[in-house]
Amino acid sequence: MSRNGDLVDQPGELARQLDMEMRFGAVRSFAVIDGGATTGAGVFGNALLSRAPIHDARVVALPAAPKDELIEPVGADHPAAGLRWAGASPTLREPRSIVLADVEGLRAGSAHLSHVGSGERLLQAQAIHASFDDASPAVLLADLNARVDAPELVPLASWNDGFSVAADDPARISTDDGMSIDQLLTRGASVSACRVDRRSGELSDHYPIVADVALL
Repeated sequence: MSRNGDLVDQPGELARQLDMEMRFGAVRSFAVIDGGATTGAGVFGNALLSRAPIHDARVVALPAAPKDELIEPVGADHPAAGLRWAGASPTLREPRSIVLADVEGLRAGSAHLSHVGSGERLLQAQAIHASFDDASPAVLLADLNARVDAPELVPLASWNDGFSVAADDPARISTDDGMSIDQLLTRGASVSACRVDRRSGELSDHYPIVADVALL
C-alpha cells in the first residue's frame, strides 16, 4: 500500500518482525482515502507466514456466483435476500483467493471467503477443496464467513474441525460482534489445542486463532 508516496508493506513488515517467510496473493486494489482526499492506493488479499521454509507457493482465484443467481434465497435473514448479483452494489462482491504452499511436508492454505452470498461461498468451498488435490497432511486457515456446520461448507465436511478439541462453543467466537466464522481445518494432522486469543484487543475486528497441530 502507498500513502502520501510512502510504501507500506504490511505483510512484509509483519514477516520481518516475526522473522518468518511470507507469501502474499493480492486479489483487488483500493484507494486510500484520508480526510476526503485520495492519498494513495493499496492491494487486498491473503498472506501465509511460516518460520519454516515455504516451497511451491501459488495463488488460486476463487469463483464468483453467476450474475443471474440470487445473492441469498428469498426469505433468508439478509437485506440482499431475493436480489440478484447483477444488481448488487460493488461493495457486496469482492474477489477472493487462497494462498497455497508446502511447508515441511505440510500443504497449507490461507483463504477468505465472500462475506455475502451463501451460494457463492459454496462454490468457493468446492474450489478450495479441489485446490488441495489429495494432499495430506494439510491445514486450511481461513475466514470462511460461515459457521463450520453451515450448509455451504459441506465440500469441506471431510476435513477435521480444529475447534472440536475446545471445551465449549463460545471458545469459537473470533470476531468482536460474536461470530464464529474463522476456522482451522486439517487433514492427516491432529489438533491438540485450538483457541481464540483475545489479547489483541481492538487491533482488528477479528481475533487470532492459536492451535497446536501435529502431523500424523
